[in-house]
Amino acid sequence: MSNERWLGGLLTNFATIQRSLGRLRDLEAMSTDGRFDTLSKKEIARNEKERKKLAKNLDGIRGMTRLPERGLHRRYKKEQIAVDERAQTERFRLIGIVDTNCDPDQVDFVIPGNDDALRAIRLFASRKSPTPWSPVAT
Repeated sequence: MSNERWLGGLLTNFATIQRSLGRLRDLEAMSTDGRFDTLSKKEIARNEKERKKLAKNLDGIRGMTRLPERGLHRRYKKEQIAVDERAQTERFRLIGIVDTNCDPDQVDFVIPGNDDALRAIRLFASRKSPTPWSPVAT
């Protein structure tokens, strides 16, 4: 699970996301196997900056090998990118926690609840699957 905002292009440009994940793995391997020792300080700094940026954006989806089937969003009004991408991808289902200030027509599965209360968010998050692409155990 990722605590960052929705990564634009996750559904529509999945091959590009996979290449970025491969680059992240390569940069991490370079730092552990000693390939950084042959580089200049400037190249090491540039690669380390790139690794940190990739890790921040992709850490939550590092183990994802295929497209997710659904996504749980609590503030899908802020995550308009996810809603727009869902419209382009037929098999992705958007699950939304819908408060009184939200439009339930933008999500596929509506969960009525308070999207601002931390206890409610923890309850909804605890009932979903451990990873976004695995089925929920009932």
